[in-house]
Amino acid sequence: GTLAHLTQRHRIRVHDQVMAEQIDLQLRNDFSQEVEVSARFELTHDQKVDGFSYYNGAEKIVGEVLEKQAAREVYSQLTGMQRDPGIVEQEGNFFRFSVFPVAPGETKPVQLMTVRSLATRRDWVTIRIPARNLPEDPKAVVTLDLEISDDVPIGKLEVEGLNALAERRSERLFSLRHETLRADISGDIRIRYQLRS
Repeated sequence: GTLAHLTQRHRIRVHDQVMAEQIDLQLRNDFSQEVEVSARFELTHDQKVDGFSYYNGAEKIVGEVLEKQAAREVYSQLTGMQRDPGIVEQEGNFFRFSVFPVAPGETKPVQLMTVRSLATRRDWVTIRIPARNLPEDPKAVVTLDLEISDDVPIGKLEVEGLNALAERRSERLFSLRHETLRADISGDIRIRYQLRS
């Protein structure tokens, strides 16, 4: 069997260079026994984990972000008690989540939320989604749902690593909605936009 990473959706909202990102994952256990699902994500500069949740059937379980040592202790205690825990630990520029158990044939929706301030360099702002944060499975479906707004007019917007075009909705608003297979993404995804002062 395998652990299939079916879909990954990045919903990104940026206003005045403050970015909120929601990452929705669909993971399926194709093994014949229960497994633990865990994944590690790279955080970009100043990015913080703001929330974590997963579903047991229709019930949404909201997790708590803990420092690594405290997270491991709580997780070990809960998994030993046959409870259904999920945990996120943040250490430096990485966060890791674990969910147990995932039953054979079960699809487990997982949601992560992050926030960060975006720096401006010579009137340009860059958003980066590291390739290592994308599914390894080339058949996984990756969706990017992006909206950028600013009180300052936005000049150009460029996309790298993904064959997608953004739509200018007004002088201060761009949006981009794109769905593709992981195999069609080359390297990191970078969205750069220019602010006109």
